[in-house]
Amino acid sequence: MPVVRRFLIALVALATAGCPDSTSGSKAGPPATCTKRGEQCKLADGVLGVCNDVACPAGKDPPCLGCVSQH
Repeated sequence: MPVVRRFLIALVALATAGCPDSTSGSKAGPPATCTKRGEQCKLADGVLGVCNDVACPAGKDPPCLGCVSQH
């Protein structure tokens, strides 16, 4: 029995050592600002949107991209 117990302890130690800490992972999600047409983005209220052409502000040359609702 001691061999089986040591094996189980080693197995548990290896399994937990290989798991990343849940707080250290990056879960950034979609960007809030658009850089490419068609990519996912996040609207101000947290809802997912899609990057699309929008009217450019004064003084800015097209193309201008903005996050718009998917629905």
